[in-house]
Amino acid sequence: MRLLHLLAGSLLLRPYVFVFLAVYLFAAVTRLGWRRAAAFTLLAWVVAYAAEFSSTRTGFPFGFYVYLDATRDRELWLANVPFFDSLSFTFLCYLGHALALFLYSPLAVSPRDFQVLDTPEVRASRRVLFTGAFFVMLIDVVIDPLTLRGDRWFLGRIYYYPGGGIHFGVPLSNYGGWFLVALVTIALYQRLDRRVGWSRGGARHVRYGGLLEPAVYLGILVFNLALTFWIGETLLGLLGCMLYAPVLVLFLSHPLNPMRRKEMTVKYAVLFLVLLAVAPAAALTGREVLDHAQQQNGFSTWRDRRSAATMETYDKGALGRVRDVDITEQTDPRGEHRTFMEFTAPADTKGTRFLHVSPRGEKDQQWLWTPSTRRVRRLGDAQRDENFFGTDLSYRDLELIVRIQQWNDDEAKATLAPDEELDGKPCHVVELVPKNKEFPYSRYRLWFGTGDALLWRVDVYDLEDRLFKRVALGHYERLGRYATAMESDVATVPYGTHTSYKMRDVRYDTEVPEGVFDVANMEGGR
Repeated sequence: MRLLHLLAGSLLLRPYVFVFLAVYLFAAVTRLGWRRAAAFTLLAWVVAYAAEFSSTRTGFPFGFYVYLDATRDRELWLANVPFFDSLSFTFLCYLGHALALFLYSPLAVSPRDFQVLDTPEVRASRRVLFTGAFFVMLIDVVIDPLTLRGDRWFLGRIYYYPGGGIHFGVPLSNYGGWFLVALVTIALYQRLDRRVGWSRGGARHVRYGGLLEPAVYLGILVFNLALTFWIGETLLGLLGCMLYAPVLVLFLSHPLNPMRRKEMTVKYAVLFLVLLAVAPAAALTGREVLDHAQQQNGFSTWRDRRSAATMETYDKGALGRVRDVDITEQTDPRGEHRTFMEFTAPADTKGTRFLHVSPRGEKDQQWLWTPSTRRVRRLGDAQRDENFFGTDLSYRDLELIVRIQQWNDDEAKATLAPDEELDGKPCHVVELVPKNKEFPYSRYRLWFGTGDALLWRVDVYDLEDRLFKRVALGHYERLGRYATAMESDVATVPYGTHTSYKMRDVRYDTEVPEGVFDVANMEGGR
């Protein structure tokens, strides 16, 4: 029953995958027969799953990536890989193979029918093998950057590359991995097809059946390009259209002049490699820098975090106060963030507790409990702007620092400024301009290292566009998969004050109970 429940969950969460799978099975069975279709499906799934299992552990062949298991209790997973993901390789490999057969086989074309007359020699040829693998890799150039942005459409964020990648956040090794998986799958199927006397039970003539696989491939391409434009990734969508414009010409011209097929395929492969080489340079935008930093080091890559911190407040260079605090945080795949803080020193603030709940798309809420009043008090908007227990991090700045890498295009416009050097480190500079009035600032400038994608500095400008605060981050440590700034400094520039923060005892994904972030927990502590 549990297995059936998870399979049903996979179907409900990813209905579009199973729609494409159903169409693929119809096309494969009517062309190949039940046994050939079953053999191809099994081969493709086993090869794809083995590749994903390996890549999520060793980085071969796709490059190292990590699946986020937020849906593990709602859909079928095999070890650390969602079942549906490897399943999608089956129909994409089949369609790539079918497109290669379309290019290299004689065609029977009439006003009433259209068929691909493939022969055993064509099916077993190396040009079908390599061309089929090429078309599988090609469609992933459109698909993978889109799925990496799943949090911006109904897929949801399901994985990330800890090391990022130069092609819209995707490493080029991923495309090499897709080519290899398709190559191995098609090669194994060709070997079986030559050696086994297959029954063609289930195969039958379908009018215009020769157009079915190109139409399904085109449908998957249009589906992904439409979503790409819908989420606002115009440059990514245009590059996808540029990549496929020669393919469209190739397939439209082939039925009219089949002798052109081999030469045009080779020319297109060269054109594709040129476009792929120049795309990363043309693709870099402010949003891409933010997405890459978030995928590699940002808040959405962990579920919860426990830490302790020491806050030292300085006024014109003189040390004022020192405070210690224990911090518990939790973030979920939708970008919501919760923080519970309890001060442990000095004596006059010991036991003070602060709760911050930041629901995505709703106004943030904050509560305070102090030993002197022994009651929970919800903070109003005016109080959020007060300094946080005498430090330079106001209540609204707490929201800012937590959420700055989670903002999407609806919350802020991201613009890439010219690169700059910061303490000898080359950095991308991203300017964020808020689209709402939630924070009392006009814009923010963020410095991300060009090589490590770490956030090294944030400049905050007031409503009169004057530099108001500067946040400097440093001493990053990688704790497992997560890069953590163990030291930071928040300066209020006009007043000459600043507060330094030193983190310690940082632990990730410790399964913090939900009750920690209830208002009722304020009186008892964590």
